[in-house]
Amino acid sequence: MRFRCLLGLSLLFTGAWALGSADPYAVGNRVHPPVFDKSERFLTEIQPLLGGRCLACHGCTDSPCQLKLGSYDELKRGGHMELAYSRTRVGRMEAGATRMQDAGSLAEWRTKSFFPVVSDKPGADKAANLQASILYQFLQQGRENLKSAVETDAEADSTKALFPLENEAVNTLQRNIYKDYQFECKATPAEARAFLKKNPLMRMPFGVPQLKKAEFERFESYVADGAPAPSAKAAATLAAPSVPAVIDEWQRFLNGGDKRQLLVARYLFEHMYSHHLHFSQMPGEFYRLFRSSKSCEAPQEIRTELVTDPPKVGRVYYCFEKYTGLIAQKNHVPWEIGPKTLARYRKLFLGGSPSWELKKLPGYDSSNQFIYFEAIPSKIRYMFLLENARAIVDALVRGDVCKGQGATYAISDLFWVFFLKPDSDVSARSEGPKLSHLSWRNLGAKPEFGPFEVDLKLVEKNVLGNKEYLAAFEFETRRLLKDRQLEGVEGKAARALARVQQLSTGLSIQRDIWDGTRFDGEAGHDLNSMIQVTRHGRSATVQFGRKGGRPQAIWVMNYANLERLYYNLVVQFKYWENLAHKFGTWRHMSYVRREGEDLFLSFLPSGDRREVRSHYTKGLKGFATAENLLRFPDHSLLPMLATRLGSSRPSGENNFKAGTPLARAEELVGRFLSHVNPKEKDPLNTVPTNIPSDVKTLDEVVAAFGSLARHVPGEFQRWIADTNFVRVHEGEKVHYFTVLGNRAYDIGDVVFLQGLARRPDEDTHSVYEGLIGNFPNIDFEVPLPGTAEHGASDFLKRLGSLKSTADWEALKADYGLRRNAREFWTTYDAINFWNVNNDPIGAGIKDLIEYDLPELES
Repeated sequence: MRFRCLLGLSLLFTGAWALGSADPYAVGNRVHPPVFDKSERFLTEIQPLLGGRCLACHGCTDSPCQLKLGSYDELKRGGHMELAYSRTRVGRMEAGATRMQDAGSLAEWRTKSFFPVVSDKPGADKAANLQASILYQFLQQGRENLKSAVETDAEADSTKALFPLENEAVNTLQRNIYKDYQFECKATPAEARAFLKKNPLMRMPFGVPQLKKAEFERFESYVADGAPAPSAKAAATLAAPSVPAVIDEWQRFLNGGDKRQLLVARYLFEHMYSHHLHFSQMPGEFYRLFRSSKSCEAPQEIRTELVTDPPKVGRVYYCFEKYTGLIAQKNHVPWEIGPKTLARYRKLFLGGSPSWELKKLPGYDSSNQFIYFEAIPSKIRYMFLLENARAIVDALVRGDVCKGQGATYAISDLFWVFFLKPDSDVSARSEGPKLSHLSWRNLGAKPEFGPFEVDLKLVEKNVLGNKEYLAAFEFETRRLLKDRQLEGVEGKAARALARVQQLSTGLSIQRDIWDGTRFDGEAGHDLNSMIQVTRHGRSATVQFGRKGGRPQAIWVMNYANLERLYYNLVVQFKYWENLAHKFGTWRHMSYVRREGEDLFLSFLPSGDRREVRSHYTKGLKGFATAENLLRFPDHSLLPMLATRLGSSRPSGENNFKAGTPLARAEELVGRFLSHVNPKEKDPLNTVPTNIPSDVKTLDEVVAAFGSLARHVPGEFQRWIADTNFVRVHEGEKVHYFTVLGNRAYDIGDVVFLQGLARRPDEDTHSVYEGLIGNFPNIDFEVPLPGTAEHGASDFLKRLGSLKSTADWEALKADYGLRRNAREFWTTYDAINFWNVNNDPIGAGIKDLIEYDLPELES
């Protein structure tokens, strides 16, 4: 690589990054981290080292060997021989749930078959402690068995070369790990030594430069001393809220009051427990909400597989616990709350309209949230979901497991979400029938499915069958529209005649789509009214508003669909469960997704809908006969409208100017934008009036990125990786951009056929300011302006001119930060610090498990 411009960073793992800035490797508070004495070795030396070098792959439940390294408790818990998430598991995972809150002590984790990676007997001598540490052995292998250019210590040998990027053995290991997600886990030190002797390339960190000498010696000394825990005083300092009164006020609200308030507390808990809660009064701190059998002054966590499982105690308390570990981007689902939030929840649920009463608190005999929260008017619940739509949708696409390429295949790579107004949504209107009840049926999650006890009839009825809900929704929607048609009709006879006349109009954007007008009556536009979801490989990102260019699909969601999605993918999903459970969850998600797409299509003239649906989902062509073998009810592998009963319902939109169905769909998207988000622009994905011939300024970089939008789908886009970071260096300033590859498929309804359904000739791309995505594939270092042979102009021209894998590899060779580069870790640190400082609430440490993988970009 001919050019590398780096920020002048001197990363010291000893505390705060800089006064007043956020530190991704700090604990307790990333903005104002507490200062500890040097005797607190884990907090001052080891945890920042683990965050900067290990959390890149070991920050999630589905980490290799289930080894998480974001906190002392995670380090001491160790690893497990079985993966938490498996697409092929027929039975249940032996250990059951594996979240950090699923056991209360190290002894409990050992009974769940978690093995230590550092000594469990800290009283042993130094040599014995090192011999007992599996993690130390893997790091030591990285120091002794591979040469690396990362060595910058005084003892560095200038003749040491890069570890070979083209090494086929390493590449084969990386390909297999990525494709099959299989890891070699060893439960004893003796097994680890034998394995490493036979497989010297399987060292840590894997596939990237080793630790520097000083870093390794720091870790070695700590492990040799028995991996001492933080002191009780330090642990208390970490766990203490900076403003305790904030936590006290929220806990009083959740645990006091009458029956109505207790039911509201349960509803809030079930929607907030999976998030990292950030109180505006305590910047830099994050909390989780949990159930306790005792008051929050001395809590005792209730540990169940699902938060909807019976607590088996007389009284449930809802308490907050501060996160004291490091935060990885891939499972960081933030929810920002503050004084206005608490006041809003009081008014919305307990003092608003419609009013409601509750005679008896519901029990836990039902897993149907539409039943046990029935007393809270569905309109109120829907307004709550809308006002927090981004946080709710974010929880759908990210979470504990952090892996879901098969699951995310059920959604498009780029789509926008709009919402029906509460008064226009028949599933949220209190006077309507209980539509939501019809479509739940426990999601097929109970009874549990054993290895050979899958009740296919139950699966089909509960997960795939959706006929009752679709029929009820369509009937009630038509009745709502008919009532509108009768508005202004006077006289009993005239109204009776109008009642039997054909429906003349349908849902319209102006009357029925939420435009962001706030439900609390305050001024301002609620950004939750338009959500963008971007899929990139195994994960997805949720943002406000219009970004990324034209979407591949549009959803219009209502209360029943949004609530069903949340409970299906978050509350009732067991990532440790068997294939039947995962398949049922995925199928239900696919159905609700199609309902959202079809509700958008219903705003088109009825004659256009099937052609646009076919553009969304082309079908499996020659594989279509597989439908006869699957025989799933109300399911088709061919292009279809999920809401068949609504296919003839007229649209409330008219006067289209475009001449074709697809063009009218584009026109309809423009109408949605004009209604909900008319002011936001997207210059990085809009062809500029003047396209620069030579890129010398940042404005010209933006224009050059915009000019890529003139390319037709499937040109250069098919060759780029899923997630590409671009760091543009303008002197000492560094500007961050992300280029995402949006993959196209013939169909998204059959999870096992993702590869066969690919249509790369229709791939598109999106450009964003900042760093989008949890799993970067490559980082490009681009000088501005640079030279004619190596600068921003050259990079952007070559990016838009890719025609082969060879072109892509050449671009990476000239501008990419390869995973064996001398500057790899320094640049990675710079990326993480920029990311967290520019989004201190929403950002975390980026993952490297997919970085610069061999032969996977094409």
